[in-house]
Amino acid sequence: MKADALVFSKNRAKQLRSLHELLLSLNIATALGYGTSLYIARSMAVEFPENDFGYYYLRGFVRFGDLLHQARVSPVSTDAVGRQDAVLWNHGLVVLAFLVTVGCAAAIIHLLLKIIGPRSGLVLRHTAGFVALFGAPVCCVGAWQLTSKWENQFSMVQAPFGRSLLIAVLATELVVTFILMSRKHPLAASWSSTLLFTHFAFWSVILFPNFVFYIGMSQSRALIHFVAWVIPSVGAASLLYVWPGSAIALPGRSRIGIWSVIPAFVGLAALLATWLPAGSQPPLLNGDAGTIIELSRGPCFGACPVYNVTVHSDGNVEFDGRENVRVKGTQTSQITSAQFSEILNILRRVSFWDLEDRAFSWCFDTPSVAITVKANGREKRVTSDSDCIPKRGRQTDFVRATDQIETIIGTDRWVLCDGRRCR
Repeated sequence: MKADALVFSKNRAKQLRSLHELLLSLNIATALGYGTSLYIARSMAVEFPENDFGYYYLRGFVRFGDLLHQARVSPVSTDAVGRQDAVLWNHGLVVLAFLVTVGCAAAIIHLLLKIIGPRSGLVLRHTAGFVALFGAPVCCVGAWQLTSKWENQFSMVQAPFGRSLLIAVLATELVVTFILMSRKHPLAASWSSTLLFTHFAFWSVILFPNFVFYIGMSQSRALIHFVAWVIPSVGAASLLYVWPGSAIALPGRSRIGIWSVIPAFVGLAALLATWLPAGSQPPLLNGDAGTIIELSRGPCFGACPVYNVTVHSDGNVEFDGRENVRVKGTQTSQITSAQFSEILNILRRVSFWDLEDRAFSWCFDTPSVAITVKANGREKRVTSDSDCIPKRGRQTDFVRATDQIETIIGTDRWVLCDGRRCR
């Protein structure tokens, strides 16, 4: 009977360690995903984003939709001012992309824990407990701190009660938790349950309204993300602080099985396919005969010039003025082969063929600009808002490239009236 009890205890200890590792992996992935998404959402909400993270963030969602054959066109068009979002056309797909990303990251973290994780079961328990309690709150407060200078511009996601109070609460909880875990005798299950309920209830009020993963995301969709945080966090915390079986001594480092390796490699492949999509192979932009570059500018709710200008590889330029330009109708001119080569060099420098305009920033009432390249039987069009863009990044480089190309062509002679916009 004693031998059977010992075997049962060892098996339960192994299961408990595996459960700790699994929940710890999920909590780390969810906390990092939450903090990253909150930071990027706050950045994207300002009129002129501070960085290019939003582009890569949305490009991942776009790529995920492409993999599921749910592709959409750019929300910005040079034909009209009215715009429709290309990413939020399916909130459910955005939620799914995030959950898949967290799951894949957790699978990789789980394998790493088995490879380099702590040999001591006590260290694993303490780590799992601290991450369960403080992983998401720390990432949340960290994101608010990093983006504090944007708060006056961004009212959708604010730190309730003030960041200073949240930092004070978080620091107090950390100290109290450390003291309680240092006690020789653990708290009774009733007290542990009460403290856990109070902790998660408080941070639920903070985290749930701010589970913003893209501007305009409905709270019904955000609830899914909220549950994705609560379940593994509460599970790991209860496992450590409430469940009586948590006192069992955990064994050393667990064995690496095939069911730890396969999900990790599948998750890595999925993350690379979603968030680091390989650029399409561009045609040779070397000015071969038949290469055509077209630049278009679209309307706004105002006196924005609307026109197209087409440049051929032989140097011929065709201008078609439509609205708010000095010269309406068709005009022609000529550029040199060196100037055409310089235009191609500008497009190469911005990696034109790899740009994803469905991930660009935009506003509803601003002008647009587009470049279409036809070369070697292939065609690529990139459209962007020309005013409401980040302060730096790939979209900004593209918009600046359009200005440089127009300088080479010399479109101001047809567009501007006495050096300013025509009305």
